[in-house]
Amino acid sequence: MSTIIYFFLGYQFLHIFLWGMFVKAGKPGWHCIIPLINDMTICEINGRKKWNAIWGLLPFFNLFIALIWLSELLDSFEKRGFWEQLGGIAFGFLYFPYLGFNKADKYHGPSFGKKVKKSFAREWADAIIFAVIAAYVIRTFVIEPYQIPTGSMEGTLLAGDFLFVSKFHYGARIPMTPIAFPFAHHTMPFSKVKAYVEWIKFKYIRLPGLQEIKRNDKVVFNFPAGDTVALEAQDRTYYDLEREQGFDQVQNNYHIIDRPVDKRENYIKRCVAIPGDVISVVNGEVFIDGKEGYKPYKRQFLNTVEINNPFGQKSLENIDIRNKNSAGFNEGKYLLFLAPWQVEKLKAFPNVTSVGKYDFGSIPGDAFPHSARFFPWTKDNYGPLKVPNKGYAIKMDSANYLLYERCIRIYEGNKLESKPDGFYINDKKADTYTFKMNYYFMMGDNRDNSADGRFWGMVPEDHIVGKPLFVFLSIEQKGAIKVSFLNRIRFKRFFKPIHGDAIENKNLF
Repeated sequence: MSTIIYFFLGYQFLHIFLWGMFVKAGKPGWHCIIPLINDMTICEINGRKKWNAIWGLLPFFNLFIALIWLSELLDSFEKRGFWEQLGGIAFGFLYFPYLGFNKADKYHGPSFGKKVKKSFAREWADAIIFAVIAAYVIRTFVIEPYQIPTGSMEGTLLAGDFLFVSKFHYGARIPMTPIAFPFAHHTMPFSKVKAYVEWIKFKYIRLPGLQEIKRNDKVVFNFPAGDTVALEAQDRTYYDLEREQGFDQVQNNYHIIDRPVDKRENYIKRCVAIPGDVISVVNGEVFIDGKEGYKPYKRQFLNTVEINNPFGQKSLENIDIRNKNSAGFNEGKYLLFLAPWQVEKLKAFPNVTSVGKYDFGSIPGDAFPHSARFFPWTKDNYGPLKVPNKGYAIKMDSANYLLYERCIRIYEGNKLESKPDGFYINDKKADTYTFKMNYYFMMGDNRDNSADGRFWGMVPEDHIVGKPLFVFLSIEQKGAIKVSFLNRIRFKRFFKPIHGDAIENKNLF
């Protein structure tokens, strides 16, 4: 809440520099220091309706609205040149008092709606600036496109699906690092240069949403384990590298950077457990509070398929098995990621002699929290794990330290230490800890090919990006099947809603 207060005070402070301009426009100078009245006065001076001032009450969004209003205010004083406008926007704390108190510059009436002849370059500059601002606001607060890069959600959502993700369903998140290139996530295109700067940082704030995250929703979120990144090995988590190679080796061999929450990689998974749930995985199937959880019809597992005669690619495609589903082939034996319904179809093929789940031979402790001694969990047999909700209190002991240390220290920003006489939080001995945020447990539908919560833990609420709405384009990944580009386009998936039966339905293909 303090961040909102500071933001509001800072926004209001900027109005002080308009005192003289208010007076020249025939308005009382003191209007500039009264919240809401100051924005109503600006709108009136520019020729807008007073009610437009309500847009100035929306945190962060009002910065973009203010740019438009201040540009119109400069127009009202006939400061329409590109450098005059840029100077006013960038150095208003100097330029606006100058305009307000020098004797030469006058107020020339409302500018809103007035047609002013501009040069060709200025017209283009204005159009580009408006387009950039509009796109940035829409992507931040309303909707954003997203491409699925991997097969972790197959066969429900496919690699090569292009989605529209709603920011307002779960509540738009105020950018934590607001100064960023508007069309890049964390890295500038075709380079390794950061697309953002951390001169200004905001604490986590989320605007009211239309709904809460429900169990089994498909959710886009920032990758929690992406807070630390080895630039030369971004396909692996930093923590996996450290467990395998050791801290010193990783520090010496890789360029390590930190990323703020909103600049971490975007992932999409199914939310299998919501705050307060106890999740278990038994033989690959999810259980919530001891009861069998939702089973997506198209969830996949890695299977060994033995054959006595080869079958053509077309016969596999008829049951939605493509080359991309294959994990390997050797001497009459396929390794395929299959949904249970595909297993049943394959068993009916005359050339298939056997189909069975592939045995990975998982090592106890290879799953989060990566402690074979205390939690010998694997991806197929996991938990039980309590997913914290805001206000949930835990006892600080060795087991809870392993399970929730990352939540307490990294996600909720506390200093956490384990000492011989107990646990210390922010240099104070603590017997319990109460969580400040809600957490979620995410899993991919491709259960044997998904880097999900079983390997890196829970997703805190401040990492939630949005709710995917529908597929607007779907293209088979290059190299998956050797056909023309047009035949790689999956027309049947176009405009399919992601929630409900459209994507989940067994008859989609």
